[in-house]
Amino acid sequence: MAAAVASLYRRVLPSPPAVDFASPEGKRLFAEALAAGTMEGFFPLVSCFQTQSEPAFCGLASLAVVLNALAIDPGRRWKGPWRWFDESMLDCCEPLDKVKAEGITFGKVACLARCSGAEVQSFRANRENVLQQVRDTRLFAIVHDQQYANNPCCNCSSSSEEDSLTRIAAAVCCQGAAMLSGNFALGHGFCCSETCLKCVQANGDGLKTVISASVVSEGNEQGVDMLLPMSSPGASSCNSNLKKNAVKYPSSADVLTVLLLALHPSTWLGIKDEKLKAELQTLVSTDNLPDELKREIMHLRRQLYYLKACKEKEEDEDDDPPSPK
Repeated sequence: MAAAVASLYRRVLPSPPAVDFASPEGKRLFAEALAAGTMEGFFPLVSCFQTQSEPAFCGLASLAVVLNALAIDPGRRWKGPWRWFDESMLDCCEPLDKVKAEGITFGKVACLARCSGAEVQSFRANRENVLQQVRDTRLFAIVHDQQYANNPCCNCSSSSEEDSLTRIAAAVCCQGAAMLSGNFALGHGFCCSETCLKCVQANGDGLKTVISASVVSEGNEQGVDMLLPMSSPGASSCNSNLKKNAVKYPSSADVLTVLLLALHPSTWLGIKDEKLKAELQTLVSTDNLPDELKREIMHLRRQLYYLKACKEKEEDEDDDPPSPK
């Protein structure tokens, strides 16, 4: 007989940023917004509110609420004589079975809204703004300094205010030189004495960005050119002028910083040294992050939580004993 899988009845949302709608704080925020005249959109939405029928249907349920609140006629029946949007009807851009298993992307939600009759303008978080906000955190400075502390590549280890593209350009060329020489130790022992970013005209494929560098290893100097997958039209600058370039490329330090911020606060509770634990909790706290970055971090935290829950469910199912025949 298969072992029973643990079940859940509701979960407390992380607060901040979540606020219980029925709590005193939730009521205060509601009354404040109502008095300020910024709650007009709430009433048509709440009158059409519906909960999701599947754990991964949050995007579909949200879209159904919005479409019904906008009084868009789906042009087809839901049940009986009624024309009304429901999750089961939102399948013109992605099969429902796939959404049920994997969820849905922002782009596919926009596609569904368009094919359901809505006029859509998509707005995403500005990547460059968020990336700069990550790099403005004290946690990023520590991660960056630790990551490059033992890196002998002179241009890669800079922690000045010079644009990070300079460091990334140097790191890319060091690694390229290492691979060309058969050394796959991520460019250790190589130093970029000069870096240059320029645009070249590709055959029938528009402008492409190329990083050129002079790489020195064991007294030998060689030129390295590396093609970037993305280009910035008109970008052409060397060394000190690189920081004026608007193109931003996430580095491994950026990714590690974001992942540390996205980990659940309980991750650090097992640290025995109280002083160290307090300092680490301060570094990874989202309380003082800019709103744009905080939203991205909390979204990523929810995704990590969902992946963890799915993994635990898979492990529980794998541990189930076989049913007797």
